[in-house]
Amino acid sequence: MTLFLLISVYSLSFYYENESTISRESRPVTWDLSYYRNHFESKYFYGMDNFNTYISFFLENTYQNSKLLFLQGHAEIIKPFNLIFFAREDRHFFESPLLFVISPERIRDDDFGAKSEGMRMNIKPFSRAEINYLFSKSKRTENADYNIFSLRLKKFFESQILYGNKKNYYENKKEEIYEGFLRFPFLQGYLTFEYSNIKKAKAYSGEISNIYIGPFRFVLAYYNIDDSFRTDFSNRFSSWGKEWGRKGVRGEINFFFPYKSITLTQRFDSYRTKYLFGVPYENSFRFTFLQTELYVEFINGYSFKTFYEITDEIRATWRHVFFEIKKEERNYLLKIQYKIKDIGIHDNLYSIGERHLFGIEGKINLPRNFYFYFRGATGNTDFATWETAFLQIGYTSPGKEFYIEYGEGYPTDYDLINDNDFADSQYQKIYDIIRIRVKIWF
Repeated sequence: MTLFLLISVYSLSFYYENESTISRESRPVTWDLSYYRNHFESKYFYGMDNFNTYISFFLENTYQNSKLLFLQGHAEIIKPFNLIFFAREDRHFFESPLLFVISPERIRDDDFGAKSEGMRMNIKPFSRAEINYLFSKSKRTENADYNIFSLRLKKFFESQILYGNKKNYYENKKEEIYEGFLRFPFLQGYLTFEYSNIKKAKAYSGEISNIYIGPFRFVLAYYNIDDSFRTDFSNRFSSWGKEWGRKGVRGEINFFFPYKSITLTQRFDSYRTKYLFGVPYENSFRFTFLQTELYVEFINGYSFKTFYEITDEIRATWRHVFFEIKKEERNYLLKIQYKIKDIGIHDNLYSIGERHLFGIEGKINLPRNFYFYFRGATGNTDFATWETAFLQIGYTSPGKEFYIEYGEGYPTDYDLINDNDFADSQYQKIYDIIRIRVKIWF
């Protein structure tokens, strides 16, 4: 197969990336080249009207070793039905609109990207019906086979029936899952019902979405998840998410101020359970989340956002307040955030206490496709102060990218001070790290 792909090349492209890291962990140690990486990819594509193939390899050289490996590929028949044989590609999506019982990252042998191999078949026997079948084999993170079959119908309403099974060769066990949903128009929005069954454990949910009444918009849902509803197919109900054993309601209500760019939003989620992060408690309790948000847009690119958030559960009641001012134009961006997290919390085993967080993020577009980007944050409690920073000078043009970076970006890459890597860790610091990265496509 690989030989056929190589001799039938329709198009050939390459990608090269270099990353060099210079760091020092303590002062006054001199700066050292502690890490470097050269990554080269070759991509082969062959295509006709009803058939195409794709395959890529990469050569990687680092300070530790060098390796030449197969990256990903597929062979696809387009007509009379769609049939794809794939390796290390993500072809694993099946819709589960309310329960999310099928998570692609759980079944694609995910290890910094899909590593599974298999086949997927998509057939449309007539215009309003679709049959999908997936076989996926995992070898990197587990030794398992997945089979998923779905039948979808769409006319005045949309429906799906799904069956999946997993064969785990390590533990010599088999898991089966059944799922179905029905969605049809209701007023201006949709009414959706979803049901799933695993080993006599049930989960079901119903939702009314996108209902507009005057200046209001409503999304309201009810859900009921059995205590023993646990599956490797889903992030939510695996040992990762641990969201089993819940019965409650959730929703969102928006109020759009007439003739103003002002939106007031109320989000809520309230359920009865006896589990918290998968840990069982002797008696059940109510978990309640409430968030009230105000968002305002002004002229000249200014915007303002604030929210007040309450989470009430068995360990404590957690309160946060957040403010953000943003100015965005064609050539620059400036965002300032301030947050008080865990208001009034002191000497609690599950928190570092009330803390005040401040963050700033900005970007300036410079001449000749250059730009300067930065973000930084500080936090303090009664007993500690911490900070982080990330700076980047970048150049982008068709086929080429170049970056010089200082600091670590991960503590604030999820909306600045709302990133828990920063907000919940008093040990964060400004890292003395310089990275130089080059990317070229040709």
